[in-house]
Amino acid sequence: MSRAALARFLLAAAAVTSRASAQTYSVRAPAGRVEAVVTRADARLSLEVRSGGRTVVTAGPLGLDVAGKLDADRMPRVTKQSRRSVRDVIVPAVAEKRSRIPDRYDELRLALGASLALVVRAYDDGVAYRFETKYPDSLTVTNERVAFRFAPADSAWVPLQTCRTDPGVDCFHSSYEENYEHRPLGEMPANRLSFLPVLVKTAATGGVVLVTESDLWDYPGLWVRTSAAREPTLTGAFAAYPLADSVVGGEFKERVVTKRAPYIARTAGTRTFPWRVMMIAPSEAAIVENDLVYRLARPQILQDVSWVRPGKSTEEWITSRLLYGVPFVSGLNTATYRYLIDFAADY
Repeated sequence: MSRAALARFLLAAAAVTSRASAQTYSVRAPAGRVEAVVTRADARLSLEVRSGGRTVVTAGPLGLDVAGKLDADRMPRVTKQSRRSVRDVIVPAVAEKRSRIPDRYDELRLALGASLALVVRAYDDGVAYRFETKYPDSLTVTNERVAFRFAPADSAWVPLQTCRTDPGVDCFHSSYEENYEHRPLGEMPANRLSFLPVLVKTAATGGVVLVTESDLWDYPGLWVRTSAAREPTLTGAFAAYPLADSVVGGEFKERVVTKRAPYIARTAGTRTFPWRVMMIAPSEAAIVENDLVYRLARPQILQDVSWVRPGKSTEEWITSRLLYGVPFVSGLNTATYRYLIDFAADY
């Protein structure tokens, strides 16, 4: 056998071995239209989300980098799978978009060894996943790997962050008031940060996918970064844990982080991590009706909610102190503030 033929044989054998070692699991939503497919191949995890048989987003590689315990590039093999179906109704203490919220999903739980698990839920209006860990001591999470890959023809509404120019202040300082820009994902400015949510128009279905998170607890919020290669990919980014800060500003002072740790979280060893959420809707208008973030949130921990009642409010910053139907000239004056004080006392 020639060297060239031997090389081709070895490459083919390696490909077959890789395919044979790949582990694939899927879970469908109750109505069957939405499907999530998890694959572990080459020691990495990925999640493909399908709607009506068409892929709308692929998330991956997925994983946690935990000092001395986990490496996202070498995720453990799946050792056990379990499934459950939930057909429930959530009755919120204070009505949300709905006073009774159907909570219907099918769940897949993949154990990756004894101390790590990936949980995936398929709803009729979206897919969510999160990690769970079971260690006796605390964890130092140096990073979490997540990327959302879309089709080249997909476009997105993205709130690209304008980084501050203060010396020593990084780009994670934000008032979360950026305007949303709409353009093809492959034409986004390279390597720009954005906070969530991000809304993507999918060419394959004509619908939309909204990327966000839920059950954020003792952990930094997820940001995404546009591709440096101008590809239709949004890669997860996290602000590292703050070690030092200072107060800056004149009239409106604020506290800014001046030094960060080489990790994003130091947290309990046995816990559930935030849900990474991909809402699915047939149109931009329909996404407004989606309350998947609420359904995924942890249960209410307040024992007494009788004090929570709807009422009236006013905000001088938003109204610019403009009042109507009053017997005085409203504005930045004593009469206006007395009126606002009386309003607050009455309500």
